[in-house]
Amino acid sequence: MLTINSQTKHIVRNDNGDIIGEFDIVNRQSNGLLFAKNSDGGWNVYNEDGICTTENVNYITRIDDFVNDMAIFTKSNGFQGIINADGKIIPNVRYYTIYNFNEYGIAIVRNIDGYNLINQQGQKILTDSYNEITEIGNGFFSAYKTPNKKYAVINNKGQFITEFKYHSIEQFNENFIVCSICDFYYEPAAYGVLDASGKTILEPCYSSVYVINQNYIFAFSSKNNVFIIFNKLGEQVSVNNYNHSQHLAGDAKWIAEKIKALFAEHPNAEFVNGNISISCTDFEHAMYRF
Repeated sequence: MLTINSQTKHIVRNDNGDIIGEFDIVNRQSNGLLFAKNSDGGWNVYNEDGICTTENVNYITRIDDFVNDMAIFTKSNGFQGIINADGKIIPNVRYYTIYNFNEYGIAIVRNIDGYNLINQQGQKILTDSYNEITEIGNGFFSAYKTPNKKYAVINNKGQFITEFKYHSIEQFNENFIVCSICDFYYEPAAYGVLDASGKTILEPCYSSVYVINQNYIFAFSSKNNVFIIFNKLGEQVSVNNYNHSQHLAGDAKWIAEKIKALFAEHPNAEFVNGNISISCTDFEHAMYRF
């Protein structure tokens, strides 16, 4: 264990009391490693035995805190690399930008040729680079490429589970992914739902779609001006298509949020004959119809 004595300089000693060095700034990480800034402005990493694990690296100007067992550092030339939980720099990793690793050990990286994904060994996961890659939750990503200007979905193993055919891909939500298609810019987007395997649960043909919870999905069709409830298999569970022709399409979000709040308050609620059934006691049920 390294000890730090703060005076005008931070004096770092090992367990034997030997001085490891005097530094302008020190930053102890939760895994026991120490980030230390030298008087010349460069940073190094020291393990718990006081051994510098980055001494052969050219001038490091910044080291970010560890996230999911990996730290990102920036060199004086502006390129970034990665450090593992042992304080060792992963060789041959050199990118303009490296984003934090997620809990699945995958990070988005950017170079002159575009965006890609790497694992904790610094290896590229995708064969090609893309114009845009965005994390959408649960370790999943959306990727965008030209010239077709469409999105595809990548799972938490770095595998494509859809083709590049979507106009938009929303955040992963309760094991569902809301997506849309739009073939012409002057047409409104049509929304649908995918599951975690990329299988289509709802075909993209709705004006708006809202995930209620892991079991139910709420959809609105402006063509017929109706609201419909589906289960997680994409089967309609509302008895009728609730017609709200006297209301605006904006009511869809309001109704969906009310239903979502009701299910959040009563996790065991379910749709029975088109109504929301909520168990109050062992002998009675309350029935809500929206």
